[in-house]
Amino acid sequence: MPNDIPGLNNQTFPVIHSRSYRDPDHYRDQCVIVVGASQSGVDICGELVSAAKQVILSMKEENNDFNFTIDCLRQSGKTLCTDYLSTNFSIVSPIERIDNDTVFFENQTSIKPDLIIFATGYEYRMPFLQGKLQVDQTRLIQNRYVYPLYKQIFHANFPNGTLSFLTIPYRIVPFPLAEFQSHIIARVLCGKMSLPSQDEMICEIDNLSLPHNRTYHCVNMINYMPQYSFDEIPQIEPRSRVAIVTGANEGIGKVTTRELVRKGWYVIVACRNAEKAQKAIDDIRREINMPDAPLDFIQLNLSSLISVRKFVDEFHERQLPLHLLINNAGIFGSEFELSECGEELQFTTNHLGHFLLTNLLLNDLRACIPSRIVIVSSGAHLNAPNIEFDDQIRRQPHSTSTVAKFRAGLRGYSQSKLANVMMCTELAHRLGPESKVYCNTLHPGVVKSAIWNNLKWTGRLMRPFMRTVDNGAMTTLYVATHPDIENNNIRGTYFVPSKTLPPPYCRPAIGKTNPITNDREQCQRLWQLSQRLTNLTSTI
Repeated sequence: MPNDIPGLNNQTFPVIHSRSYRDPDHYRDQCVIVVGASQSGVDICGELVSAAKQVILSMKEENNDFNFTIDCLRQSGKTLCTDYLSTNFSIVSPIERIDNDTVFFENQTSIKPDLIIFATGYEYRMPFLQGKLQVDQTRLIQNRYVYPLYKQIFHANFPNGTLSFLTIPYRIVPFPLAEFQSHIIARVLCGKMSLPSQDEMICEIDNLSLPHNRTYHCVNMINYMPQYSFDEIPQIEPRSRVAIVTGANEGIGKVTTRELVRKGWYVIVACRNAEKAQKAIDDIRREINMPDAPLDFIQLNLSSLISVRKFVDEFHERQLPLHLLINNAGIFGSEFELSECGEELQFTTNHLGHFLLTNLLLNDLRACIPSRIVIVSSGAHLNAPNIEFDDQIRRQPHSTSTVAKFRAGLRGYSQSKLANVMMCTELAHRLGPESKVYCNTLHPGVVKSAIWNNLKWTGRLMRPFMRTVDNGAMTTLYVATHPDIENNNIRGTYFVPSKTLPPPYCRPAIGKTNPITNDREQCQRLWQLSQRLTNLTSTI
């Protein structure tokens, strides 16, 4: 329970914590305030709204996006809060104070509730552990580290892993972690893995859980690192250069498009849905206060190779030059699905569609040098051991469990992103070191974008740790526009974002890639496979 709300201990109505909540029918026809818009708060609202007379969600505006909260409510269980927005569900600011039977909010509104439910998180409590099992509550509260658990799994007072715990770490994706921890515990119990001695485990736990003495001076290295912002994007003569941005209707693609147009670029919005594309165009024009901003839409469905060819034909009909191609669009699928061409959908959308698009537009880019190709990959490519060149790309996971589907989806996504980096490496080789077409790739960071929509519970759990779309677009815009690329002849290079999330942002850096991306034979093999699957008769 929070202890910083004036009047909380003198209220005349019940107050409970979300861990005590059980059944929405218990609160039928009551006015209920739910404090906290994280997972438990959203889920409880989703249930209460069908039974309670009024449900009020109190949340911090700076930490929660209204549309995201509504989207979570739409996916959260038994009912849809969004169906009741005009009747018995509302979202308000944090509580300012409580005066007997009345709750006052920071936005100057007030209400007399029947109950407050605090969905504000809780510390670990293990009163059932006594004697040798007991944990140190002082260290527990201070560092969120359960003492004395070795690696947050094994109780150090019990030899050979005979007492173990699952999913203790704070803010985790529980099901995959539980599976991995179970494998570790099983290896210890069967003797395939040994734990240190009790003294060694306790010593390591002490070092982790106790505050460190400060034996050095902290230096704010950010002040000494090159910084980067949208202001560094070079201003050009309006409409003098043309860019195509795939997936430009939302997320980092939309931000990338907005900033390019702001600096004078003519941008083709390449995406599937015409209605969403027009809305994005209208939004961008309004945000930059340019009603006639040079934006146009051509429909492109990267999961359909027919659509890719049709897009290129329509672009050529407009007789426009092309100076910049940003292969930004991507999907992350939690379910196995085949594309129109019979390949796994993520591999088709994230790699094959962009491979075909890039090759069909390559002559346009070579005619407008200096020009650039930017391929948005992901750090997930590091998790892919290899490209599965045989029919395994098409195979459905054997198990239908949630964890198995997630792992299969992640494997497919990682492979498609590895293919992005390998394509960039091979294309840079084929263009040659003297080419004025600069092809580079990047990891934008883990961004709050629509790519997570298919991962309902995972996306919701991970969202608080993600970058904003503005921050995610920084690396793309740097690789697409910064003079360093041409001045230093940078090509076939993988960039990663600054690790600083709040401003000022530091300039993107060259990142570590999967070792297979440096294997020319494997890159050539992927190129040949991609050429065959896209029915390209010839490439560069």
